[in-house]
Amino acid sequence: MKTSLKSLVITASALVAWTMPGFAQEMLSREEAMRYAFVAALHEPSTTQAPIRVDSDLKRPVAGHDGDYGVLILPETKLSAATLQGIQGDVVPVGQLWLRKLTPMADGSAIDESQLQMVRISHEGNTTRVPLCLLGVRKGKEGALELVVYSKGKEPLVKVPMTKVSRTQSLPIEFTSERESDSGRVTLRLVGQYEATLFLTELPE
Repeated sequence: MKTSLKSLVITASALVAWTMPGFAQEMLSREEAMRYAFVAALHEPSTTQAPIRVDSDLKRPVAGHDGDYGVLILPETKLSAATLQGIQGDVVPVGQLWLRKLTPMADGSAIDESQLQMVRISHEGNTTRVPLCLLGVRKGKEGALELVVYSKGKEPLVKVPMTKVSRTQSLPIEFTSERESDSGRVTLRLVGQYEATLFLTELPE
């Protein structure tokens, strides 16, 4: 992993291979995030093998950046506290996770590009390929909620436990991040009711 990676939050503009020198660990404004959420939505694949489909809320995305590395999250339009509290057997979609030069980790290892839904994005003369993951929530074997991450296939690449919390937040999904050696810990907070932690690392070129 490059030493310039100090945290794992990105700019949505990095989806089209732009950089923003000097703005490490910077979160985008809502207006900026919305602008690039629309760019991502224009390139969203029309078909997927994943068992869920996300109806993205393009007006309430969240994004940040650290140079070329990044994360853009588009929440599911119907995501609410009531939706999560009512989960029974099926996986409930909660959002899209767009990454730039990053990949999720499972059991301490990076998810290989061959397992990721790679999307080619072109915008204002720039073109790049970025991973797209779908986020869902389901009940685990013990009955507790867990966050599941899908990409190219029908089975989740990652599943992590969700913790019940109580906090105020302005967006359906918000996140914070911190670096841990060659990986980054990203804590997703859903509707002020739950949180779950994903680990990301650099996607080999």
